[in-house]
Amino acid sequence: KPFGDVRQRYEGFYANDLNARNRFRLRARIGLNINPTDEIGATVRLATGNSNDPISSNQSYEQTFTEKSINLNWAYLTLKPGKTFGLEPGWGSVTGGKFGVSAYRTSELIFDDDLAPEGATETLNLVEHREGILRSLKLNGFQWVVDEVSNAGDPWMIGGQIVSQTVIADWPSLTVAFADYHYEDMNEVAQKYLNPSSSSYNKQLAT
Repeated sequence: KPFGDVRQRYEGFYANDLNARNRFRLRARIGLNINPTDEIGATVRLATGNSNDPISSNQSYEQTFTEKSINLNWAYLTLKPGKTFGLEPGWGSVTGGKFGVSAYRTSELIFDDDLAPEGATETLNLVEHREGILRSLKLNGFQWVVDEVSNAGDPWMIGGQIVSQTVIADWPSLTVAFADYHYEDMNEVAQKYLNPSSSSYNKQLAT
């Protein structure tokens, strides 16, 4: 099943004592879902954008009509073990590759909507009901590779979530989630991306 979208956007930036900035931007994405069975699938998506920006697929109209970059935005496999393994369909899934953020969240405070982590993520559906007080109880696991370093430990993130949804009488549904994210060896990432001329960068190298 093919899917995709194209978006045009105008952005204006205005401030006192500064020249007004006007920017037109383009985002184009095209992808393909392949599901040979109900238990396994593959997804690939290409998108415009700067390959060095992990949270935006926008491309500005600039540089005298030059061509716009196309990057590999998603590429992942999803396994949903079911009847083949004698399991009830829908109990959980495992995803590996480069994918969208599947973590439960109510805003972009922790993870941007356009972020495409790399590594693995799992979902375990412990409870799934259409009636009753407890409608769903879900566990989410994350193992994301942040970078690869040849002369030190690789930066990575491991985390998990517990997400529950309850409905009491005629009240609106209530969703409660607990999460913990652990980052390892992130100093290597900071040294790579901090401005080499900044004092914080030089201090970090000295230590």
